[in-house]
Amino acid sequence: MTIFSPRWSDDDFEGLVEVSIGGRTVYRSRMLHPSAGEFFLTPPTASLWIRSDTGGSGGYSTTYLFNPDADGAFLPIAVLENGSFQAGVWVQPDVTYRYWLTAGVASPVPVLRAHACQTGLRFLDPTAADAPSTEQLSALKSSIANTAVEDGFSRDLILAPTLRGFLDLVYAGRATDGWLFFRECYDLGLERLHKSGRAGDLPRSRTAFESMLLAHMGTSPYFGELIRRNRGSIAPPPER
Repeated sequence: MTIFSPRWSDDDFEGLVEVSIGGRTVYRSRMLHPSAGEFFLTPPTASLWIRSDTGGSGGYSTTYLFNPDADGAFLPIAVLENGSFQAGVWVQPDVTYRYWLTAGVASPVPVLRAHACQTGLRFLDPTAADAPSTEQLSALKSSIANTAVEDGFSRDLILAPTLRGFLDLVYAGRATDGWLFFRECYDLGLERLHKSGRAGDLPRSRTAFESMLLAHMGTSPYFGELIRRNRGSIAPPPER
């Protein structure tokens, strides 16, 4: 495989990726900021990934997975958006919440871990390490409680940690704990935002906010996986 890069490293022109097998060119494509590497469908048999990064602060990318046939066919078996391989595991960020209620830099981007397979991705069951620790959640709540609503950035300073902790728990298979965390954060910060008049576009009650969160999670391309890893439901629990 050969990657032909533009003349200058900061050039916006596309690079060229060319793959040859047995002296025959089987793949040729232009793409932005190309890179490539190996992954394993069935170790020790290596397959190939080719990635195109769009550049910019968003970190968006497209990765094509290839598993060449014995007859030399070279077509992608899957096309994956925005993730990357880390220590042999595909880490898939969910950008559903980017720029939704917060500025881009403050937007939560929960992740899922998966193995590449012939049909695309096989998501791994979450582990305890995938969820934020008690100490991390306490730090998020403290930052919310200590944010003055008069601060010009109070919306992001309150919403960002609220959504980050909530979504990280849901994506780790702990939806009930996520909702309980959200309710604590609502009492600590979001309610103060409402009373200050600085969040007129947000739902005016906690119940309405929970309904909005649930509906937006339903727009995620990974919604089915969220349901699976939360044993069939990510709905808010009844009031205690």
